[in-house]
Amino acid sequence: MRRDKKDSSFLKLTKEIEQLNKAAIKNRKNKDGPQFLGIGGALRSYSSWDNIKEYAETQGIYTALDLRKIIHDNSPIKKIGDHNLTLAMMIDEEMDRTKTSFYTACLNKFPELCVVMSIDPNKVHMGANWEAVQKQKNKKFKRANYKYKYVKVIENMRSKYKRVTDNSPEEYKSWCILNKKNNNYRDFISATLTFLKKINKEK
Repeated sequence: MRRDKKDSSFLKLTKEIEQLNKAAIKNRKNKDGPQFLGIGGALRSYSSWDNIKEYAETQGIYTALDLRKIIHDNSPIKKIGDHNLTLAMMIDEEMDRTKTSFYTACLNKFPELCVVMSIDPNKVHMGANWEAVQKQKNKKFKRANYKYKYVKVIENMRSKYKRVTDNSPEEYKSWCILNKKNNNYRDFISATLTFLKKINKEK
């Protein structure tokens, strides 16, 4: 009889739990050893983030970069894209904060959203009035240096936003709840904008 994959995974899990229990029993008098007994304690240890490094190493994954690649390649949100989820969350947060429209929220967070979309905001043409002001500031202003039009960029933002919120609403909702306090992407965006500003000043 063919063994179901779920059954196989469960058997593997129970074997690992059994090993954890044996280690706990062996070291119960050792203050530095595992102090739990029973399946409840074993499961808590097995599912703890604190033990991921050790578990990865037992499976032949020795660096954080290796683990990141495996997570990226097998991510359940790979088709949606974490960058698209980030963009949608940033827009929703800005609309909620300011009680404004989608368009206004995008303008308010335009540089940050551009970074999420891998666009240098310093290369975006922001319209005729903006161009007139830039020409007053800089006599060497050239429209050719700005290959993106802000209206087109915002249209692209809207397309990505709708793709996430219309096609994957439940995944998006769950992702937002778990990533609301995650500052990694904010730090990345801030560092990128600082770097781009420095590069453009040096030109």
